[in-house]
Amino acid sequence: MNHNDSSKSDSGEDEVESGEETILQLRPHKGAFGIEKGIQGSLMLSNQFVDIHILYDFPAAGGNSYSANPSDFDLVKVHVVDNGKYGRDNPHHVYYTLTERGINKPMGHDEDDKANFAKDAARAGINKFVG
Repeated sequence: MNHNDSSKSDSGEDEVESGEETILQLRPHKGAFGIEKGIQGSLMLSNQFVDIHILYDFPAAGGNSYSANPSDFDLVKVHVVDNGKYGRDNPHHVYYTLTERGINKPMGHDEDDKANFAKDAARAGINKFVG
């Protein structure tokens, strides 16, 4: 597994056998006042038959995007699911399931409900003041 991203640290297996599961944990840098920065990047899964380019974008504020693009969809189907943020340090839990047959949903996007709420509340306050 070869990855290139803006994370502070990571952990996970470099080699995964067929039928096995691995977890890649990415930790963000922290900026002013300890506020976490986003993580954007990619990783490449490869074997002798297929390459799978995985992209992820988890900004500090705003919607999250993630996708996986195999070099041959006839060999690999990808199902990507975001299972939410929970647990110690509140990490994202995005699952990439790679199968020979099955559901092919290689992309996902989640809105940032907290950021949207703050943006909408600010817009309503400005409209009330100006309007």
